[in-house]
This record gives sequence, structure tokens and C-alpha cells, in this order.
Amino acid sequence: EASSAGLSAKARPKRRRHSARHRLFRKCVIGALCPAAVVRPRSAPIECRKEMNMRKVWDLCKVFENAHRMTLLAEIYNNLDCGANVGWLVDRMSGRLEAPAVTQYLRQIELLGLLRRERSGRYVNYYDDMRGAASDVREVAALIRDEIRSSGFYDDHGMFRALMNAFRARVCHYLLNGGNGNKREICERFGHVAKYLARDLRPAVESGLLTASAESYELRLPMDPIIRRVIELAA
Repeated sequence: EASSAGLSAKARPKRRRHSARHRLFRKCVIGALCPAAVVRPRSAPIECRKEMNMRKVWDLCKVFENAHRMTLLAEIYNNLDCGANVGWLVDRMSGRLEAPAVTQYLRQIELLGLLRRERSGRYVNYYDDMRGAASDVREVAALIRDEIRSSGFYDDHGMFRALMNAFRARVCHYLLNGGNGNKREICERFGHVAKYLARDLRPAVESGLLTASAESYELRLPMDPIIRRVIELAA
């Protein structure tokens, strides 16, 4: 007999796929025997919404915390009419990035919904088009685009990098809404270990997002409206 390794793809036994009726039957049986396994607590929708918001914050910060991505965006924003292709962007980067890296960076921005890609012959042009992004993401990106057009560049990469951490983003959101910045209060509210608090909030302090004293943390004011909007998304 032929071994299973020697069988062709058609001869191999297929995995059984349960029908929708079968899955519904299992759900009803498990729900009758163990309701807690099926019925979610009332806080589940709120927790799911928090995770979705933090995912938006992480995606935003992942794009804008990198200086090369911001430079590429600035070049595209300043050439709205004709767009930009990879070869032209490589020349504008003056050898700092090769074509594969530029393509990868542009792909990450496109996945966030901030760019539109069109093929023209053997070239692929990228255009400023935020219609594919979520409304919150589109709002923050529009603020960054306006800042780039007015001043030529936007370079608060350290703050975006600090907000990529869910704990730091939620602490900043808590302080932005008038929360008590006492270190003990922060640890109790977020269930954090006190001896790791300084280590975990250090990137926010080094980036200029927070100021630290012996007993408390405070947001550094006045705050950039772009960073403020990103923190508000971490609700």
C-alpha cells in the first residue's frame, strides 16, 4: 500500500468541514450544559471596542513613528497632482532607501487606507487618497497632512513610538481626562506593578509626552493637537 506521504493531493483524505447547522447544534448543546461558555459578560462589547480603538492607535503610530515613512508621505503630499512612483521616491530619498524598502513602506501606508495606487504602463503611481481609511484615522492623517503642507515636515516620531504601547496610551488618555497622576493611583487603576511603572513609562517621558516627579506623572502642556487626537482614540 502507498504511504500517505506518496498520495497525490486529490487522493489525500480531506478534513471534515462542519456545516452551519452542525455548529449551531454544538453551540446550543454547549450553551445548555455550560451557559457561561457561550454567554459573554456585559462588559465584553466595551472591551472589544477598547481593543478596536487601541488597534487604530497602534496602526497609526506604526506608520507615523518612522521617519522614512513620514518623508515618503511628505513627498507624496507635496506632489498631489501627478502622484509619485517608486523610482522617483528613491531618487528623492538620495540613496537612503532602496526600491524594495520604499515599496514596503508604501504598502504599509496603503494598508492603513491613506494612499491610492494606480498603474500607468510599467509604473505604479501613489496618490493621496484617504477614502479607504477609518474616519478617526482619516482625521489624524488630515491633520498631519496640513502640518506637512504648512511647515514642510512633521517630526514627532518619538511620541508616536511611545503611544504604540497600550498601557502608555491608556495612562495618557487617563491623564488627559483629568485623572490623578499619582504613581500609586495609576498602579491601582491599571493593575500595574509599582516597581515596573517607571520603566514602562520612560519612553513617554523621554519623548516629551509626560513629565515625571518623585510621586506623580503629568502630561506636558501645551500639547500638539495631533498627539492629543491620537490619545483620545485610546478610550
